[in-house]
Amino acid sequence: AAMAFWSGEPKNDAKTEAPETITQSLTTADSPAEPAAKHSPAPGPGGDSSPTDTVQVLLDEAARAMAVGGPENRQLGIALDAYHQVLERQPDNAVALDGIRRIGEQYGKDAEQVMQAGRFSEAAEYLRKGLAVDPESPQLLELQDRLAEQRREEIRRLAARAESAMEKNQLTTPPEDNAYKYYQQVLQLDGKNAQAKSGIQRIADRYAAMAEEAYRSMRIVAARTYVRQ
Repeated sequence: AAMAFWSGEPKNDAKTEAPETITQSLTTADSPAEPAAKHSPAPGPGGDSSPTDTVQVLLDEAARAMAVGGPENRQLGIALDAYHQVLERQPDNAVALDGIRRIGEQYGKDAEQVMQAGRFSEAAEYLRKGLAVDPESPQLLELQDRLAEQRREEIRRLAARAESAMEKNQLTTPPEDNAYKYYQQVLQLDGKNAQAKSGIQRIADRYAAMAEEAYRSMRIVAARTYVRQ
């Protein structure tokens, strides 16, 4: 029979472990694995991350944004986003629902304020935002109708002033009272207004006729001035 040879230290097949080590190994093996930690919402001011506290943090954020004064500085978009986050957690939250209603009303108040100052484009933008929040608001819908009527009235007023300036041959001068200025203001309110576009073309035609007449009369300097107009 073949004889086995070995060298080195004797092999100890049964390692002896300290009792504490054995106990710890058995305890670890028998214990179930801990579940993975769940993602929780950001804790509130007191360190608590309960859903109720998260809702209150969002409501406080919305209230601060609503309190900022002035149409140019007001942070209604931030407030609206916070209220929507509240409703994702508590769909029937009365404070958030009322807050969204008040945001729509505030857009209406801002629109009315700038509308009274004749800033119709700004008023239209506030109404657009307000109706996006509350499409069926009677206040906003009534303001929208009023704005449309005021714009039409302003267009009629500016067109009349433009025609008056044309009759006086005040085509592009003086700077504060000329036909071109009034037609441009009409187009700012209604970019497709046919009367304003036609009026501007009439101004160009009149300058062309004046330039041609000046050339015929050998008034070269005057002719060049009309062409530049």
